Amino acid sequence: MRVNFNKSLGPRSLSPDRPPFQPKVSIQTHTFKQLLNFLRQYEETCPDLQLVCPWAGEPLPSIDANIGPEMSLHVDLSYQMASALSIYLR
Repeated sequence: MRVNFNKSLGPRSLSPDRPPFQPKVSIQTHTFKQLLNFLRQYEETCPDLQLVCPWAGEPLPSIDANIGPEMSLHVDLSYQMASALSIYLR
């Protein structure tokens, strides 16, 4: 795991000239495999995921799941990713 606390995110940057009203952010770089391995441990307790695609186009399409009594998952997707996933899952 690599953690980069200084990566520039434009207006959300951690640079010294960051406006005081902008929140600090931390960026952690992980692999896709690490994410899947983490989620795999909840496979038995969270059998169903919902792909939510609003007809009006807002908010972004997302994947939602209740992983446990105090944990949930919400991942925003691009329209292209939601479309590709929807076609793949048919």
